[in-house]
Amino acid sequence: MKVSCTYGPDGISCTPVGEDAEMAEELDVDLAHDELPDPEAEALEKMRADIAALTDEVNRLRKELEKNG
Repeated sequence: MKVSCTYGPDGISCTPVGEDAEMAEELDVDLAHDELPDPEAEALEKMRADIAALTDEVNRLRKELEKNG
């Protein structure tokens, strides 16, 4: 696919040119690849949240153990 790319404050922006542009328009293709879901980032965020929750639970249990001896 032939594309034309420009660099701007929001990063790189690419659009198809020539026959490829016509094909993309016909197929109604969204080329905003930077807006696609990122399953790896989502998995890392979930793990971060899980670790934070587990850390809170461990701290709560330690305090309870110290209190009850």
